Order: sequence, then structure tokens, then C-alpha cells
Amino acid sequence: MQSLCQSTGMRPDEVSSDGVHLDVLRVFDAFRSRGYQVGQPQRPQHQPKKGLTAWWVHVRIAGAEFALGFYTADAP
Repeated sequence: MQSLCQSTGMRPDEVSSDGVHLDVLRVFDAFRSRGYQVGQPQRPQHQPKKGLTAWWVHVRIAGAEFALGFYTADAP
């Protein structure tokens, strides 16, 4: 979290609910508030880790585009 905040200028309360761990959805909202175009999370067909769901999010700013991937725990 500290690395992200230092490199982007975001505040910890913008990207975390507890001040320690990143909250991915808050990160995307912070990106949007800074002018990034952030797509909706998409679930790829291939899920490589048992017990976790993989997600892709496409992000674009000033002609540059990249995809971020993250995992969430499966519901019990």
C-alpha cells in the first residue's frame, strides 16, 4: 500500500479501508477520480488457483493501456 501511495500520490484512506491493506475497488475508484478510464472487472474463463477467483481490469490513461489482474477468495 505504501509503495502505491508513494508512486501515485494517493492517500492511504483512498485505497484502504483499514489503513494497512489495499482495497482493490477503492484503488480503481481513486484511479477514476484522477482521470483514468477503468473498465469493469472481468472474470477470465481459465481460473488457475483453487479457492480463488481471478479478475482482469483494463485501465487506460493518455493513450497508454494496461490490464491489472487480482484474485479474490471464493465464497465458502
